[in-house]
Formats: sequence, structure tokens, C-alpha cells
Amino acid sequence: MTQDVEMKDNQTPTQSVVSAPTSTLQNLKEIAALIDTGSYTKEVRRIARAVRLTVGLRRQLTSSVISSFLDFALVPGSEAHTRLASFVPKSDEHDMEVDTASSNSQAPPKHLPAELEIYCYFIVLLFLIDQKKYNEAKACSSASIARLKNVNRRTVDVIASKLYFYYSLSYELTDDLAEIRSTLLALHHSATLRHDELGQETLLNLLLRNYLHYNLYDQAEKLRSKAPRFEAHSNQQFCRYLFYLGKIRTIQLEYTDAKESLLQAARKAPVASLGFRIQCNKWAIIVRLLLGEIPERSIFTQKGMEKPLRPYFELTNAVRIGDLELFGNVQEKFAETFAKDRTHNLIVRLRHNVIRTGLRNISISYSRISLQDVAQKLRLNSANPVADAESIVAKAIRDGAIDATIDHKNGCMVSKETGDIYSTNEPQTAFNSRIAFCLNMHNEAVRALRMEIQEPEVAKNPEIEDTIEVAKQRRNEEVEDCDEQQHKQHQAEEDEEDELRKLLLSDIGELPISPPSATQVNFVSYFITDFTKSGHDQYIYRHANGLCVIGLAPTHIAFKDEGGITNVDFNVGKSDRSVLKVSGKRKKNALRSESNTALCKVSTAKDSYIVRCCVKGSLLEVNERLIKQPELLNSSADREGYIAIIMPRPADWTKNKESLITLEEYKEKKEISL
Repeated sequence: MTQDVEMKDNQTPTQSVVSAPTSTLQNLKEIAALIDTGSYTKEVRRIARAVRLTVGLRRQLTSSVISSFLDFALVPGSEAHTRLASFVPKSDEHDMEVDTASSNSQAPPKHLPAELEIYCYFIVLLFLIDQKKYNEAKACSSASIARLKNVNRRTVDVIASKLYFYYSLSYELTDDLAEIRSTLLALHHSATLRHDELGQETLLNLLLRNYLHYNLYDQAEKLRSKAPRFEAHSNQQFCRYLFYLGKIRTIQLEYTDAKESLLQAARKAPVASLGFRIQCNKWAIIVRLLLGEIPERSIFTQKGMEKPLRPYFELTNAVRIGDLELFGNVQEKFAETFAKDRTHNLIVRLRHNVIRTGLRNISISYSRISLQDVAQKLRLNSANPVADAESIVAKAIRDGAIDATIDHKNGCMVSKETGDIYSTNEPQTAFNSRIAFCLNMHNEAVRALRMEIQEPEVAKNPEIEDTIEVAKQRRNEEVEDCDEQQHKQHQAEEDEEDELRKLLLSDIGELPISPPSATQVNFVSYFITDFTKSGHDQYIYRHANGLCVIGLAPTHIAFKDEGGITNVDFNVGKSDRSVLKVSGKRKKNALRSESNTALCKVSTAKDSYIVRCCVKGSLLEVNERLIKQPELLNSSADREGYIAIIMPRPADWTKNKESLITLEEYKEKKEISL
């Protein structure tokens, strides 16, 4: 049975309760006062807070502190004081003097509430377990359970749930869990009758653990299915319940439900409970492998889990590869670890998955292979490996794991070619049959709406016969009108289909010589001429999402110099534009620019020219490729040779658009054809 790890609350005592100058005994006295107040006011939250504070003081408990606290909280010479004092070893005189000196600082409570007495059992039991005195812990826990049976107060439930847990733990540490099963069942019955839901969920988990410790999975499932349902009060107990449920589901071959329970337990477990999360991940890995899944590598590299999950990482690798020999070596190498984790029987089930994975790889790699080679590649070590390989292949074909056939005459496996089904007419046929079914259902529904008029038996009356004739005539007219409307509707649908066909399948004579570029399809082209200086022509390509691509127009003065543009420098103005790094949805670090803000400086053999933004907005990106490849401006200035990308605001774009011209206006103004 895996060791149960106590999941502690991540709460520490406040500075007012636990501080350096304050002694442990004084802290316990303040906790006793808190319990006394909670008992008097019947506030469960005060008792719960006292338990949390005690967990923070657990490492500071000594025999002298426990003895002094028992003298303070209990009446000396009483039955409870005598019993608990017998479990605490005698302390030395020095510690006793220190604690006795501090014991006079606070008076003992005037009355002894049951909560305080139960709390004394709790701290003594904690001390004995920490000191590894398990036999004394068994006797103390048994005495505390006997005392709890006579107490029925909701303020005791929080401490009682802790006592139940350590009661079971003390017997588990001495390997005597079977002795307390009947006691736990009786306590669960009493907690149900008293509506103690916190005690119910604690005792249910302890009973499930008791059954699973002795591999009594059927009894555990019967208890779980018949236990009353209620909302979980403790996250730690709920995580334990999910873990035990996942183990039960795994043994019962319900791997999907087991995976969900185990992963949920691992996610909900506190971060401090590393041992519990390791156990959840171990079982979850095995369950996912049994389902045919391969766990992610990040599961094995979690902080603090690399070494404990190493055997399961190598096991996962063997299953993923499909190597039966490697699987056997891993199973033999970590047999002791798997036996300790009680996952050895589940790992034996994985052998079939390893063989199926290896067989799938063989089927993909070979179109035809002999059964003897299959047995050799699967490394089947048996008396008749060929017969075993034939049986394995036949079962895999029947289960649909591989798409192949067995040639018994030649003793080989023939894999079928896997073709693309979408390259055949099968999808069209299936789609057509579905449409035909829907249309047929529609026509039947329309016909069912036409109500037939039945002739009455008393047709001898002339007035009734005339009424029937008129009704029949009217019905015929309605049917003819309906048929005519359906014909017109059908004709209109055919006309729409013809128009849509003409739109989608244009006449080849009407198509352009070359298809439109991505820029022409996705962007609207604008130009600005003689911007700030004569000959400084630039283009602005605006996308539907508002982004504007800025670049040099074909008539820019820089292209007229001999040799074209030879250098591009983005270090203009007050900052270098090339180091601009924008991130996030809100475009953090974007440079706010005006229309005349300088973007870069392009140089030719004769002169240099400043390229500006042209539009007001946020500068998101500059084309850093131009620094090393300035020749892109000469060859493809409207594509790879763009200068920058700017996002203007809608209001700013409306103002800037007034100073821009369209592509047709640009062609007409510059008398060029693009």
C-alpha cells in the first residue's frame, strides 16, 4: 500500500500567536483559550483555526511542553489526565523549569469542555507519531476513539476527523489495519446518523484505504456506491477520495473514468503534498498507457518528480517504441519499485499494448512480411513463435488495430495500401445520400399537411353533396396553386444556381492574363506624391483590419539615380527604429508617430533621401531585412521591400485619407501603367 501523505493546510500561525519570544506552552494555552471560546459560542470556525495553529506548532512539541499543557488543561489526577500522562515520557528538570515558569502567566479554564479534552488526545497522539512510538500511539488513539463515542457535538467534528485519520495511520504503521475495520464501519454509521459530514468523508476514505490495502476492490466499490452523497467539506479528503476512486476504476478496467479521477486528484491536490501528487501521476501514467495514449514529457519533468517518475518514463518510452525486449528489461529493472507502488499487475497488462504498437509499426513499414520475421521483430520468446505471431496478427486485424490480411499459404502478413478517401467519389456519394434523405423528409412533411376531405355516409342530402363538390373544387385549385408556386420557386432556385455557377466558374475568356496578387486582393492602394519634397512619392497599402503598409512608390526620386538604392538606415530622429520591439494585444512599446515623422534614410550613389510615415498612428514594425538587403527596394519595393507597418486610429485615418490619392488617380497623374 502506498504511504498516505498528510496534505497540510498552507497556513501558519499569526505573529500574535507564534513569535520568537513566545514559548510553545504559551501558544498552546492561547489555543486552549480559543477552543474554550469556540465551545462556549458553538463556533466551529474557531475550533478549525485551533487545529490549523496546532499543525504549525507540531515540530516544537516536546515531552515537557506536553506534560505542562496537560497539567494546565486537565484536572490533575482525573481519569483523562492520568491516562494521557502515562503516554508522555518524563522530561528533564531544565525543560520543566522553563515551562513551569511560563505556566503561571495564564490561569487554567474554570470548566473543562469536551472539545479541550479531545484536543489533548489530539496533541499527545501527534507527539507520539512524530516520535515514532507507534504502539503507544495505537493505545492513545484507541482511547481517544472510545472517548469520542460518548461525545455528540458539532464543534468536536473538526478535531474528531483528525483523530480518525491518525487512528488509522497508527494501526497502518504497525501493519494492523484489519483490526480496526469494524470500528471504522461503526464510526461511519454513527457519523451518518449524527449528520457529521466531515467525519463521514474522512471515515469513508479511511475505509476505502483499508480495503485497498488488502486488495479488496469489490468490497471497496460496494461501500463507495452505497455511501451517502454530500458536498465535500475538505479539499484534502476530496482529493483522497478521487485517488481511491481512480484506483478502483483502474482495477475494474474502466480506464476512462479512472484517468479523469486521477488527473483531477493531481490537479486539486495542494502544492505542498508532493508525495500524494507523485502517486496520482504514477497511476495516471499507467492508465493513459493502457488507454493507448502517450503521456506528455512535461509530466515527467515536474519539479521534484523527475527521480520518482523515472521508472515510469522509461516504461512509457518502451511502450511508445513498441519494443517488447526493452519493455521486459524495464519491468525487470524496476520490479521492486513497481511492487512497492502496487502497479506491477497493471504493467503486466501493458504487454499487449507494446506488441500492438510494434505490430502497427511493422504494418506501416512493410507491405508484405513473413510471420517468422514478424515474430523476430516483436522478439517473441516462445516455443512456437510463428504460431504466436499468427495469432497476434489475427487478433490485431480483428480488433481493427492494423489494416492487413494473413496469407496462410505463404505464411506472411500483407498490409493493405492506405489511400486518401477524399480522392475518391465516396464523400460525394455520402453527401448526396444525406441531401436526398433531407429533401425526401421535407416532401413527405408537405404532403402530410394536405388534409383529405372524406365523404359522409349521409351523401343523399343534396346540400351536403354540393358542399363537398365546392370543397373538392377549392382543394384542387389550392393544390394547383401550390404546384405552380413550387414550380416557380424551383425555377427561381435553378436561375440562382446558374448565376452562382457563372460567378464561381467564370468564362475562361473573361479571366485576366495573370491572377491578381495578394496585395491587390487583400489591400486597398493609396498614394501620396511630392510629400514634403518634390519626387518623394510613397504608397500606403491599407488592410481591412486597419493596418497600413508604407513603402516607396515606383516614381520615387531615389529609383531614378544610377545604381538605385544602395543603403537603408533606420537610425533617424531620436531613436533607432530597427530596435523597436512591440508585444502583446495592446501593442506595448509601439512608437507614436506623426505623418511627417522620419522612418528611415535611403541612400544612392549620388544622394540620400528621408522616408516619412505619411499617416499618423502607432509604428508597429520596420522591415529589418532592408538593412542587409537594400536591393529589395530596387527589385520588389511593393512586396518584400516595404518600409514599415503603422496602425492609425480611425479618426486619424479619416483625416489623412483626404490627402491621399487612389491607384487610378496616381496612374493618371504620373502617366504610368502598373
